[in-house]
Amino acid sequence: MIKLNQTRPYLPGKTKGEYMRNHPTRLQQTHRNGHGPKVSFGFVLGLMAIVAFSVMEAISHADPANQQAPKTYTFSNLATLGVAPNFGDFELGQINNRGDVLFVSETAECIDTPFGFALCEGVFLSKRGALGQPIHAGGPVPGGGTFAGFVVGPTAFNDQDQAALPLGLTPFTFPFGLNSGLYRYASGSGTLSAVLVPGVTAAPGLAGVTFQGVAQGVSINNLGTIAFPGVIPSTAGLPGTSVGAGIFTVDTAGTFSKVILPGDTAPGGATFNYAQNASINLGGDVAFEAHLAEAECINGDPDPAITIGCFATGVYLRQASTGNIIKIAQAGDLDPLGAPFRHAWGPYVNDAGAVVFVGDLTAPPAFDESLGLYLYTSSSIVPVVRPGDALPGGGSASRVTSGSSASYGINNRGDVSFSAVLDNGDQGVYVKSGGVIRLVAKTGTVLGTIGTMQALDSVFCGPVINERGQVTFTAKLTTDTVVLVSAALAP
Repeated sequence: MIKLNQTRPYLPGKTKGEYMRNHPTRLQQTHRNGHGPKVSFGFVLGLMAIVAFSVMEAISHADPANQQAPKTYTFSNLATLGVAPNFGDFELGQINNRGDVLFVSETAECIDTPFGFALCEGVFLSKRGALGQPIHAGGPVPGGGTFAGFVVGPTAFNDQDQAALPLGLTPFTFPFGLNSGLYRYASGSGTLSAVLVPGVTAAPGLAGVTFQGVAQGVSINNLGTIAFPGVIPSTAGLPGTSVGAGIFTVDTAGTFSKVILPGDTAPGGATFNYAQNASINLGGDVAFEAHLAEAECINGDPDPAITIGCFATGVYLRQASTGNIIKIAQAGDLDPLGAPFRHAWGPYVNDAGAVVFVGDLTAPPAFDESLGLYLYTSSSIVPVVRPGDALPGGGSASRVTSGSSASYGINNRGDVSFSAVLDNGDQGVYVKSGGVIRLVAKTGTVLGTIGTMQALDSVFCGPVINERGQVTFTAKLTTDTVVLVSAALAP
């Protein structure tokens, strides 16, 4: 039944952020594998980007003053928590080139589950200053069924006003991802259409097999093609599970294609047994994160009654031009400064083929305590920001990203937006462009008439970025009010 509830009791004593931190068992995105050079316009652009980025990188590391660019921002308030219909938190999806923002938030409409807790999420679109809600808890979905008030990871949005929405259906069930569907939302017409209906839609290349759900990390390019982690029956998933997650694509005609399945051979001869957090560019390259059967689950062996995956071993790329899967980075590889990766996760690929991803530099047996952000271009990896790097506005990075793939982004120019916790405890939002880092906002920044920023809010805080350099993030003000903020470069 639907009931009013302005909190989000996903599990007793747990928040969704604690259960699904946007990672391999949470909600993340992945990288690609390796990437042999190809003689094309994209390859030439990639080489030029490597040279330019490397030069600027050397300059910015040599002189921290070069990290401050003469840019200022104007700020707009898109939504406020505690003001209907938004309660709980904001979970950012994407911002398109018109500045429209797709996000998830709890509402006062909730669905009880068989497990003694309620689910209250709705999907929202801030478009030209107006706030709309494509789907609410308890709403019917095309293809049959009811939205359970649970969104399986970040939502995706393109410049053609199309969104990809991974929605849990009633009855909500464990493990996470089962009985969830994939839907396409056209904001121009306000219509929602079914792409994948669990238990009904056939999985490509697998006779008699239907999708059982969707895992975290969907993406949609400007042609409307969606990349997603699909849950299927499998004996090649993690031990103790009867289902696994592979990576698939589906175009606007409804044609599904396989990228990888559990049991497929990974670069180097290991075996994929779980994948999620897919990202697709205009050319059809697909980046994803995956766990290898031969590698440890660094977050501990998962309980198959709750989850079907564990934290990623690395990030990989399926090249559209060749169909080859290449490794970008994985556990045991060294970062450009010689530090070993504990694991790598959360890739986003842009239309030039550049991939931004998170590399964990934590010493075992701990994990995700020291995170760096990296950029892959045409087989070369350079750091975007690492722990200890000086940042404009004062202070150095203590923790980069929130531990969620919803706390950084990349546009087609190669600008990378990211969040950071500083060595003095302050929190900030930054953009790195052409090797130069600039401050967007941090603790103490006056956000125009909105108020003064105290901190970022939730692990799904952003910033996400579009081609115009606009960034969106969630901020907690000194009044303790939480707002969804859009920042645009001042003329």
